Formats: sequence, structure tokens, C-alpha cells
Amino acid sequence: DKANIYKYQNAGDFLITSKNVKALIKSKLKSKILLADKKEAKNWKFVVPGEHQRQNLAYAVEVAKLFKIPINKIKKTVAGFEGVEGRLQFLRNYRGIKIYNDNNATTPEATIAGIEALKREGKIVLMCGGADKKLDLDNFARAVNKNCKAVSFIPGTGTDILLKSHKIKIPYKIGKDFKDVILKGLEYSKSGDIILFSPAFASFGMFNNEYERNDLFVKIIKKLK
Repeated sequence: DKANIYKYQNAGDFLITSKNVKALIKSKLKSKILLADKKEAKNWKFVVPGEHQRQNLAYAVEVAKLFKIPINKIKKTVAGFEGVEGRLQFLRNYRGIKIYNDNNATTPEATIAGIEALKREGKIVLMCGGADKKLDLDNFARAVNKNCKAVSFIPGTGTDILLKSHKIKIPYKIGKDFKDVILKGLEYSKSGDIILFSPAFASFGMFNNEYERNDLFVKIIKKLK
């Protein structure tokens, strides 16, 4: 489905991508290809955590260059950028616990990227789970066991399949409802730890969509006293 982004481009259009993704494109393109490299902005001030976010930054910089925005203005804007809601968004510090909202991570790979981004900042208590998307869970289970302190699971078909097919070797609990999932995550946490809400699965079953899940998470976290 992502191929439709560039499939119908013409000679005057641009496709901004990475070297790795370009290698996957087998068809001949009419559009001009620009390769974004995160190394070019390696030393820029950028507060959003994660190497995958640095790659996203590289794409945005290439777009800005196309519009002939001066590099000093690009750097200034990047330095003041605090991230996007639901994408490794730092919500608040609650009793010494840093809480991150990564609601838009609805695949195992996306959650692994979030774990990799934060694992050096403190011990991670992961909040994840939900509806099955029939994706491979092997790497996800390994990443959770290796890098997380505990897990508070959202109930759902995906959670059931994960726990049935893979051994989670760290402490975990399954919440009765979404608020209970958050409370169980807090029970595992102490000052200096990180709570990472990064579902890895779909929201359907408990929620109408991921946006409803996002809004409820933000609302509950902001009300914590």
C-alpha cells in the first residue's frame, strides 16, 4: 500500500526515501529520488528520542531543502521541536517516573524501536497488548525479555497469542480494563524508571480506534496525583 505514494508520480515529483527502502523498489520511477541520511543531522539539537526518529528528521530536512529553506532556519526549528503526540511523546514526570506515550506504535517492530530508544534512560515498564494483527512476535518477545523490567498488558487477542506462544520471563500482569492496565504499570514502577505505553497491537476490541485509546491514556496520566 505504501507503493501508492510514489506509484503515480511524474517527472516533476520527488520521492524522499532511504537507501534501504530504495533497494526494495523494483519498478522504474518517473519521479526524482532523494535519499535522506540521518548521519547528516547527527550533531543537531533534537530532543525526540530514537534512531528511527532521527531518520524521520532526515526526511523532513530534505523536504525543507526542496522548498529552499535556509539550513540555519531548519536547525532552529528542529531544536524547538518537541515531538508528535503518540510517537514517543514525553507526557510527564510522575513521582520521578518518566511516562512516554507511544500509542501510534501498533506493530511489534514499532514498539521495539521505542524500547531501543529509551532503554539507556532507565528501567522500562512496558504497557502493551491488544488485538492480534497476525504479525511475527519472536523478535518482540526477545526485546521485551531483554530490555524491560516488567509488563502491564492490555487484554486482547494479540496479548493472548503472545502469552500462549512465547514465554515472557519478566514480571507481568494483565489489566481488567485500560485504567487498571495503567495502575498495574505504576505498581511495577519506582522513581528513576520509565513507563512506556507502546501497544505493539491494534486497538480494536477495547477501543473504536487508536485515537480513542490515545486520548484516554493522556487523560488518565494527566489526572494522576
